[in-house]
Amino acid sequence: IFRKADRRGLGIGFGQHGRLFLSVDWATTDNATAKIFVLGREKNAKPVQLWFNRFPYDEGPDFQANSVCKEGPVCERIGVETLKLATLTSPEIAALNRETPVVIPIAALEQHGSHLPDFTDSLLVVEVVRRAHEHFRSQILVLPVMWLGNSHHHMDFAGTMSAEPRVYLDLLCGIAQNWIDHGFQRIIFVNGHGGNDVPGRQAIFELRQRFRERENLLLLMATYWTLAEPTTTVEGLTQSAMGHAGEWETSMILRLAPDLVKNHNQVSPVEANDQFAPAAHGWTMPDRSPNGHIGYPADATAEKGEAMLQCFAEGLTSFLWRALNWEPSGDQDCPQ
Repeated sequence: IFRKADRRGLGIGFGQHGRLFLSVDWATTDNATAKIFVLGREKNAKPVQLWFNRFPYDEGPDFQANSVCKEGPVCERIGVETLKLATLTSPEIAALNRETPVVIPIAALEQHGSHLPDFTDSLLVVEVVRRAHEHFRSQILVLPVMWLGNSHHHMDFAGTMSAEPRVYLDLLCGIAQNWIDHGFQRIIFVNGHGGNDVPGRQAIFELRQRFRERENLLLLMATYWTLAEPTTTVEGLTQSAMGHAGEWETSMILRLAPDLVKNHNQVSPVEANDQFAPAAHGWTMPDRSPNGHIGYPADATAEKGEAMLQCFAEGLTSFLWRALNWEPSGDQDCPQ
């Protein structure tokens, strides 16, 4: 039992072959007491280890697992509240538990039609990661965004920057291996650009083969908009999928930086039809859209943008929670 008002985090250690089920029932009073009930545990499980630690956060779930350093909780050990690589010193990073997940946002700098900035993908993935990281400030290390992506299909439009596809694949492998060489065991690419999906998947596949003897190595890549279903939670959406510089991205940029959106309500829609789907189809953006966008930018609103950012952040939070609680062997089921 612990008090919500005290902002205490609950850490859980799962037995290698065991599963612990918890239910949290908050009372309705202002100074509510959380009651944690152990509902069940598999037979022959190793003892479940529980520990309580102070966890500084401003918002987010009251129920959180606590990452630890070599000698105690991260925040107490190194004196910081948020694990961001850009603000940490080398000794502070060296003090981290090597099971701390390392999140690497990857995106692009490429054209987004006549109405959105070229940095759209990077702006959005950074915001989604930022919101999710609020729930894991001292538990997950977040790197600065890798803004250069695989964007050759946009090179017909001014301002696009792109790494050669095979160079980009090697770049991702190299970035991940840097952290593996530092001893970290959980490497997660969070992607914000469709063109990065194939090389990102290939990178983690190749790395796993390279380190196939490592049972304690978790390599993941996820595109943030595939981790949630905004069409089921956001009202009034015209598009059923992301598109490019369409309703979804335009709405989210309207929420984050409305001054960067130029006359979106005057942009005509472009359908996302592909007569060869679901087959892979080699294409360039002019093959699909002469103006560089796909979707319905004129239907975008800041209200839709906020709802989608929240939806995607919740999806990413659930994904990171699973990565945080992953076990190298045995039963790998994790709480959602």
